[in-house]
Amino acid sequence: MSGAGGACRVVVVGSGIAGLTAALEAHAAGACVTVLTKAAADASSTRFAQGGIAAVTTPDDSVASHIEDTLIAGGGHADPDAVRALVTEGIAAIVALEARGVAFDRDADGEPLLGREGAHSLARILHAGGDATGAEIQRALLAECAARGIAVREGAFVTDIVVEAGQVAGVRVLGGRDAPYADHQNASSRWRCEAAAQLSIRRESSRRRTPAAHSDGMGSARIDRSGGAERAGGHRRAPEPDTACADELVRADAVILATGGLGQVYGTTTNPDVATGDGVALALRAGAEVRDMEFVQFHPTVLAAGEPFLISEAVRGEGAVLRDEHGRRFALDAHPDGELAPRDVVARAISRAMAEQGGRPVQLDATALGADFLARRFPTIDRAVRERGLDWSREPIPVAPAAHYAMGGVATELDGRTSVPGLFAAGETARTGVHGANRLASNSLLEGAVFGARAGRAARIPDGAYVSAREEAPAGGAAFPTGHPPQSTSTHVRAASPFDARFAGDPVSGAVEPNAASEPVQRPDTTAQLGITSTSTTPLTGAAPAASPHQAPTPPAAAFSRAALQRLMRRRAGLERDGDGLTAAAETIAAWRAHLPAPHTPYEHEDRNLLDVAAEIIAAAAARVSSLGAHWRSDAPTDRGPEHSRPAQPAPRARAPRRSERPDAARVPELASTRAHHIPQPAYDASADPALEAAC
Repeated sequence: MSGAGGACRVVVVGSGIAGLTAALEAHAAGACVTVLTKAAADASSTRFAQGGIAAVTTPDDSVASHIEDTLIAGGGHADPDAVRALVTEGIAAIVALEARGVAFDRDADGEPLLGREGAHSLARILHAGGDATGAEIQRALLAECAARGIAVREGAFVTDIVVEAGQVAGVRVLGGRDAPYADHQNASSRWRCEAAAQLSIRRESSRRRTPAAHSDGMGSARIDRSGGAERAGGHRRAPEPDTACADELVRADAVILATGGLGQVYGTTTNPDVATGDGVALALRAGAEVRDMEFVQFHPTVLAAGEPFLISEAVRGEGAVLRDEHGRRFALDAHPDGELAPRDVVARAISRAMAEQGGRPVQLDATALGADFLARRFPTIDRAVRERGLDWSREPIPVAPAAHYAMGGVATELDGRTSVPGLFAAGETARTGVHGANRLASNSLLEGAVFGARAGRAARIPDGAYVSAREEAPAGGAAFPTGHPPQSTSTHVRAASPFDARFAGDPVSGAVEPNAASEPVQRPDTTAQLGITSTSTTPLTGAAPAASPHQAPTPPAAAFSRAALQRLMRRRAGLERDGDGLTAAAETIAAWRAHLPAPHTPYEHEDRNLLDVAAEIIAAAAARVSSLGAHWRSDAPTDRGPEHSRPAQPAPRARAPRRSERPDAARVPELASTRAHHIPQPAYDASADPALEAAC
């Protein structure tokens, strides 16, 4: 199997930082690459990333410090080899991003402007456009793919991985004509499935730009489509509902899954509508191993006014503090680092504070930073806050936790290989081991860049040759996936960078429900030791506890709907879980899955994926009976755990930054190619579902 001229055919599913980086690296290695994305090419979680990307870029920082911060935040559950790869290759990833056109914010002397976020021991977060880092990365990588002639197909919904004789042989794709991508519950406009939409981006002068130009953050790119839905005023034309797409087989020698997250399992989330866990579900159906699905991070500070909107951790890094409705700064009660403690600790502290005040949101107080600074440093957030009629420079704003990031996913080696030959995964879809039980802030974009590149380069290697090499390994070595993934070798050579000289010697739950209350719990157990990874696995159908295999699942008391699933997951598998709730959720989900009709439309395929992923989260959460990181069992022992293993850090700044700490207008120019991007989310439905309550 090969493409034109005998080139290896690589299909990348997803168009965020991991997918596009993988595509560029595979193309550079000589592969024939096609990127498939189910919606618009820029409709990824990457585009909405605000805070930035963590990397060691200054003399006062060190690789050892970044590694330590990552391991501690991960609750002792991260893979040290994966973390070492992430951090040591981080600077090369930053250099590569800049070479591909990403413009990070710099001061007048050309030095990078850095922020600090939770659980980082010092400022190391690079950002672009103030708080539009993801949008800038998305723009630059799409433009680079266009310049390299890499095909990017929009509206291509991958429904299954094709496996022949134990080897990946391609993917099945919905496409061929206009098809729905509408929310059947509220008929709101969503991303569309376009029929065989072939995206071809060409650089042109402005005088040659056609009406089909894609102008929302992708510069002068032009989109050519054959038979796809057209844009009207820069947005997708809504197709007729309930229209099935044509099915197509796309052959490939290797498939890289980079579909992003699964936040829509919870509904109330920072993720875009496309984050329905497709990559994990595809891998499960192909027989791949997944790990650590119980670890779902809830971002502590999501604006609780109107539709959910993430308030970057960088705001707290600049000195904003959390207060309860009495004005008391409560985060220091949970951790000596206060607002800059690991995200799981801060999110639970907010949940407890909300429970004590009847479920009402807590307040994020950024008034000490001043209106000018907030508008310059956080232009996207500033616009979103003010659009809701709030002036955060004068009064605190209401915030609450929401589902944000999946630490678990498709189990991979360090070069992205999964347990299925020819299948790779990268980015949030993958479980590389770098995040452990709780992701360190701003490590996600770095993971996408580092491990996306590794997967792209490895996908070019014939899988049979790779398997042969593994079989020749010395006796006694642990074989994937039960041992530490092996360190992959790379012959990739990067260009010289101004950074080089510096390092010559450097070795969800009740908190989301407005009126829900929960009993506070104290500490996780200490069973996991630093650097030890999990080897447990849970099959797709192994939701534990589950019904007997000889007994058909009982029909659920409440009919399945996406909204019902999301309410169930928020209640039973959110910030806090317990055995009884997980058992009830497993039974309900099993019944829903048993009675789900065969999917035909993209929306129906998403429902199947969401149910498959939800079952896996519940199974993993039920199997882990102790609390660890983002997985918090209210019925588990409450010993002091890894979240307190770091010596106390200096408290975050509660004052307004000094003038030298504040970027002025000349130091943080707003990038012409970035815009304020609002995360499209359905308005939160706080109404109870009596039937669902009975089922649970």
